Amino acid sequence: MLRSFWRTVDRFSLQHFKHIINELRGIKVVDKFNREAVVDILQSIVEIVSYGDKHDPSIFECFMELQVLAEFVRLLKISRNPRIQAAVLQYLSIMIQNLQSEQAIYYCFSNGYINSIITHEYEFHAGDLALYYVSFLRTVSGKLSKDTVCLLVKTQEDAVTSFPLYTEAIRFAHHGEKMIQTAIRSLTLSIYNVSDDMVYRFLMTPPTSEYFSDLFLKLREECVHLDTTICSLRYVFSDTKC
Repeated sequence: MLRSFWRTVDRFSLQHFKHIINELRGIKVVDKFNREAVVDILQSIVEIVSYGDKHDPSIFECFMELQVLAEFVRLLKISRNPRIQAAVLQYLSIMIQNLQSEQAIYYCFSNGYINSIITHEYEFHAGDLALYYVSFLRTVSGKLSKDTVCLLVKTQEDAVTSFPLYTEAIRFAHHGEKMIQTAIRSLTLSIYNVSDDMVYRFLMTPPTSEYFSDLFLKLREECVHLDTTICSLRYVFSDTKC
């Protein structure tokens, strides 16, 4: 009832945004009794942030000040429910995709929040969670630039030592779902297009570079399969063995 009242007044106001964030902060456990309400809160936050990024800078300033992304990470940690995990990934994807301000994108990639979400232990055997996860990774990769890629890697002595966005993504390179395979190819191309020398060296260093070997072997298998198929068709139509 209270939330309906707020939405009737002005669902995109800063005051309402703070109210929704307080509701999110008040969630200490996620179960079957409140999971739909949690999803509703996530949706409201993303809608307001997307609106604020374009029309009201004070909303995103509040988003940063109250560290709302940290609340998303906390929500993942207290909930093992795939429905909530999928909602977090889905709405974060929508929010990041809609962000136009460079400051907003820079903030979202800062403080390790995105890497925490990427490296969270998900239960991918449940439903379509893998699709939401890969979609989230692809959305993040679409916002990468030479100025932001440094926020998603760990470095030591001028060398990249960790890049979760890439290493976690390529685990799905040969997933049984074609849509996921396509998304991973798009993601890797986005990363390659950033043209960062330190990142390139990391990608070409084992074990990360094994992705290219696996890709080559997969391509070889596809070529052999194609050749076999062509030979079979030639035999059928010409009655001549290849």
